[in-house]
Amino acid sequence: LKGFALMDSESEFPFQYFISVNGPFAVVTLSGEITKDSLERLKEVDDKTLAIDARFYVLLLRDVVAIGKEVIPFFASLQYKIRGKGELRVCALRQDLKEKLVKEGVLRALEITEDLQTTLLDLKSKIGT
Repeated sequence: LKGFALMDSESEFPFQYFISVNGPFAVVTLSGEITKDSLERLKEVDDKTLAIDARFYVLLLRDVVAIGKEVIPFFASLQYKIRGKGELRVCALRQDLKEKLVKEGVLRALEITEDLQTTLLDLKSKIGT
């Protein structure tokens, strides 16, 4: 089990991330406001996530309170790169943000899941296939 965590502290809802790796699973947890002020930290997330050799990647977004339009290209790029390495799920995103990102074509509806436990169990069932 490995993990990395960092946060920005200038916002009321600072951007934070934590990356956990266990066997074939990588869970990237993002929280707070994800805005242009978070871009340097998002580049770290990108670099650290793509350095992980996993089969399954989960972006856990349960505590994300806002996503600025200026970081939308980052989200699209990160997902594209992850799909080149393994299977992706985007988990526990607030309904308003989910609707916005699906409508804008940033998220794929088939990759969106509601909770981490169910997501990991579903992905675990694919091991050996």
